[in-house]
Amino acid sequence: MAKDKHWRPPEDPEVAEKRKKEARFREQLALIAEYLDEDSFVRVAKEFDPSPDELREWIMLFRAYVREKRGL
Repeated sequence: MAKDKHWRPPEDPEVAEKRKKEARFREQLALIAEYLDEDSFVRVAKEFDPSPDELREWIMLFRAYVREKRGL
């Protein structure tokens, strides 16, 4: 009943798609970072069809994950 209590506007399809894309990427980031170098990572990331800003953000996440994994 709580769902019916407050109406919310429908979510923008582009925003929903972006969130799904990011969620899929983040789920696979650990596995990707474990087995790929940065060049291979970029090729795989491009398969998710990110915008240039998203790709930059994902590369930064990849680098941060690798640094954390190596204890740097």
